Amino acid sequence: FSKGAYEGWLGYSPDTGWVARGNGSLESAATQGQAIRAAKFDAEIGRRSARVVLKGGSWNDSTLSGQVMVDRSTKAFTGSILGSHVPLKPIANVAGLDGYGDVTALIGGTLDHPGVDLRAKGTATYVSSYSQKPVHGAFDGVARFQDQALQIERAIVRSDAGSFSLKGEVKVASKALNLSVVGAGLRPGLVSSDLGGVGAVESKLLGTVAAPILEGRLEVFGGRYRDWELPVFSSDFQWSTESRSEERRVGKE
Repeated sequence: FSKGAYEGWLGYSPDTGWVARGNGSLESAATQGQAIRAAKFDAEIGRRSARVVLKGGSWNDSTLSGQVMVDRSTKAFTGSILGSHVPLKPIANVAGLDGYGDVTALIGGTLDHPGVDLRAKGTATYVSSYSQKPVHGAFDGVARFQDQALQIERAIVRSDAGSFSLKGEVKVASKALNLSVVGAGLRPGLVSSDLGGVGAVESKLLGTVAAPILEGRLEVFGGRYRDWELPVFSSDFQWSTESRSEERRVGKE
């Protein structure tokens, strides 16, 4: 916490002890590397518990609201926070990716060991450095944030380039990736007009957010490269931002 202010009243009774009620503000409040800034809140703090209602604040330039209740004796807490119009670009830090989403966070655990269950839904646009053609889509995902890791239980992306599902882990500090990625209805023609057909992929996304490595198996049906047609094509592949390789190609003209 940093640079806070609180204004309210203080009461006492033999049964409940001291109770403080009022409103306040914080310049910032951070936990596990994530910070809420310019927070405004109402608070009720007693001998056994504390309740805070977040009435304003920002996280990565999105608007926040919600409430948190804390058991002061056990340090256990529960609550929920809603983030509206959360920008993807500063969070994902992926070149060419932009968009916004609404995020609901159900928080719990203890102050020393917090956990957050997340639900995110929104729209995004991705522009590849290879094609410069924007791909538009919608996403919907469920994840849990704990112990400096984001466990993605389910994430579905539906776009005009195809549909993808993701599951796995992202380390927050190192940005290390360990995700399974399955794609269907892929349209390579959106990447280049030289390509055609419909594809499917089953792969692992490794490396880091800044230097991802995608490896797995690709299948294309009704494939085309310029004037060369390949009705069925399958290949193991590995792709990264630095290199690309394919092996064990199988095809039929």
